[in-house]
This record gives sequence, C-alpha cells and structure tokens, in this order.
Amino acid sequence: PLVNTRPGAVFMVLKKNMGLNFDLSIRLMGRESGHVAAESLGTGLTFSYRLANNLFKHFENSSFNFFLGLSGLQKLDDRTLAFLKQELTVNGKAKSMYVNPGFSLATRNMILEGTFQLPVYQNTNIGDVDTLWKYEYQGRLGMKWYLPEFIKP
Repeated sequence: PLVNTRPGAVFMVLKKNMGLNFDLSIRLMGRESGHVAAESLGTGLTFSYRLANNLFKHFENSSFNFFLGLSGLQKLDDRTLAFLKQELTVNGKAKSMYVNPGFSLATRNMILEGTFQLPVYQNTNIGDVDTLWKYEYQGRLGMKWYLPEFIKP
C-alpha cells in the first residue's frame, strides 16, 4: 500500500488572553517503486486572542477565540514522480503562502473551530508541472473532542 502521512511538531506559548503557535510538518508519500519520499514541507505561525470567557452558563470554562495565521507549503524536489512520465527541469521549488483567519469556540471537553485559507503568494518555478499545484482556497470547520481525564489512551 502507498504511504500518505504528515508527521509534525507544534510549539505553543499561551499568556493570559494571547497565544502564539508555531508548527512544522512534513508530508511523506509512498511511491510505486516501493520507497517513501518527502513530498512537501508545511510551516505555520498563528497568533490567537481570547475575546470572551464563560460565554454560556451551562458550560464551564467556555471561551471564544479569534486567530490569524500565516502558513506556508513548499513542494520538495523529488525527481521520481512517476505519474508525470517526462523529464523535469527543476529551476526552483514550488512554494505557497497563505493567510488563515479563523475562530474557535471552546468548552472544557470540546472545541468547534472554523478557518479559511487565503493564498497570498505562489511560486511554481518547476517547468510544466505548475498546472498540478494551483492556488487553493479552503474553508474548514471542525470539532475536537477531549476524552475525560480518567480515560488514558
């Protein structure tokens, strides 16, 4: 089977109503030849601010947060892309940068989060392959649920 995974690390600093988050990830893709190669590198820097605490009387420790992030994605140089069936003349690497505004509504056990990804820069200096990696607008809405403290994974 082909591998498609994105391991990474997150560093977060929280102080009163503000937060700063830095993350780094790498996407690993399995190739038909049987080896795994690094496909892209993702980075992100996000600033968050807590607008309100205890919004709902029924939910303890609820909060409403706004965040603004800057993220980047860099396609790594891999000359083993079998699906292209052509020689690549690589003058550079494809890079994209995005601004990510969003919100989160958090309670003690769950977070509802929404974000929109707006492309602000793209360099696809990799020959004819740029048609494979165009600007991408994304809207995301998700929910995180925290297990009770007495349950250990």
